[in-house]
Amino acid sequence: MLAEKNHYVFKVSPSANKQQIKQAVQDLYGVAVEKVRIINIPRKARRLGKSQGFKPGFRKAMVKLIQGEKIEIMPR
Repeated sequence: MLAEKNHYVFKVSPSANKQQIKQAVQDLYGVAVEKVRIINIPRKARRLGKSQGFKPGFRKAMVKLIQGEKIEIMPR
């Protein structure tokens, strides 16, 4: 999957930029980040009877680590 290709996906704050995300991942996990890609997921309409509401959108970041780096998600 993505972890085998050194890619990890995080749900991030809508106001976070690439530099902030890169610095946060390096500080939290102690790994070297090669590239950060950001995807904005739009809100989606949801209907319940006659009323319509919205499921809020969010932002996610795909972080690629330098070859040989790894984030331990579940300790063995």
